[in-house]
Amino acid sequence: MIRTLNEAKILSYSLNLSYKTLISEVISTWSKKHPKEIEESLTYEELEKRTSDTVRAVKEGYSSILEMPVIHVQSIMPRLLTLIFVSFSTGTNFLQQSLRYTIPLIKEREEKTVILFIPETLKNKENKIVNHVEKGLKIYFKLLDLIKVPKTRKPEEDARYHLPLCLGTFISANINLGNLVHMLALINHGEKIPYLWKDFVFKLLNNLNEEFKRIVKETSEEIKLGKFFPTSYPLITPKIVKKIEKEFEVNEKNEVKLISYDLTPLKYFNKEEIKRIILEGIKEGNFPDFSNTFFEFAIKESGVSRHQIIRHRTVFQQSLSIYDAAERGEIIVPPSIKMLNKEEINEYKEYINETFSLYEELKNENENDAIIILPSNLAFITLLRLDGYNIFNFRGFLGNRCCELAQTETQIIASLINNKINQVLESEGYKELTYITHANCFKLRKCPELIERAINCSIYQSKSFEKEIL
Repeated sequence: MIRTLNEAKILSYSLNLSYKTLISEVISTWSKKHPKEIEESLTYEELEKRTSDTVRAVKEGYSSILEMPVIHVQSIMPRLLTLIFVSFSTGTNFLQQSLRYTIPLIKEREEKTVILFIPETLKNKENKIVNHVEKGLKIYFKLLDLIKVPKTRKPEEDARYHLPLCLGTFISANINLGNLVHMLALINHGEKIPYLWKDFVFKLLNNLNEEFKRIVKETSEEIKLGKFFPTSYPLITPKIVKKIEKEFEVNEKNEVKLISYDLTPLKYFNKEEIKRIILEGIKEGNFPDFSNTFFEFAIKESGVSRHQIIRHRTVFQQSLSIYDAAERGEIIVPPSIKMLNKEEINEYKEYINETFSLYEELKNENENDAIIILPSNLAFITLLRLDGYNIFNFRGFLGNRCCELAQTETQIIASLINNKINQVLESEGYKELTYITHANCFKLRKCPELIERAINCSIYQSKSFEKEIL
């Protein structure tokens, strides 16, 4: 049932354009000729000359050149790597096997197996790691029968929380060469890099043809990190997050702290204008006039939630690194687990303690790679900056995550955030705006989900989103 791999596996890899096409498109930016015409007449000598010009231009900051070639890759990798991979959210897209709905099995060939990733640096402890994961899987399958969840949920969602990050998963991604340069540049600057991540990034590089490889490699060695929009890269802790972490107690609970907010743009509208904007906006769930407001929060979340929230590319976020989260040594326990009897909870906690003990043991083998054994419910401290789009608009952060069909923990966090936002809006004299916070149904005054999915939602059943707005 368990199969081990020592590196991420690329199943398919393709690029959307040729190197000659890219150079032709670059030349066309200072030419009167169409890119297709340039490509058809481009000689080898001219291609070489323009390559040098292109490399220089990219190094000087014209990174949009490298955003044109897009790699489509399908891979099997550990969940640790997917957390790092999806942190590169600018100009990328990801589809990943969800453990909310499926048990952690992968059918790559003839049979379904649980795939574990154990790097060569931890090979001496492979049997111990496998035995530990086997024990965790037994607890997982036991929890599927024990835990009670609402009808809008599946037990798989909460049963997975204790499982280690070495478990394999499918992921498909579109990333551009600018993303790849960013990944390589961070590896060059990083002190702690897991072998599996470094190996995967170099696989992405080495699958390119020689021309693309050269331009990516040279650029990554010289480009300044300030060129890139900051990501919530889970291998480096920003100093501000390290400071704020100290304000959170170790108590195994989700928490939300309001750091700052700015409602100044609302002062340009009187009460009647705000009401009209709301009444007009609910037709499309669109409130652009409120987009420039913002709230900044610090939250405590698990690695499961981090996997979800990190994908919100319109939310600026910074997080504790997984290395610092490991040193903090806190976990988040789902409410359904806390409802088990004492014996069952003790078995769960004992397994978590064994996980941290094994982590300390693996650090003696390789400190950078030991994090592969950490549990999925490891607690992170994260800063989130929500603008008005993510607060008020249909399909913004609150709209998606306050929904009862959202992942349980992210719904808990989003609801805590929503409560704090509503408190501020009321205290600042903007109570009418609290009618369009929360889930998407409140922004549209109707449920946008399929009826068969929404039928068990308490909000849908009460139709509270249909009440008079003003």
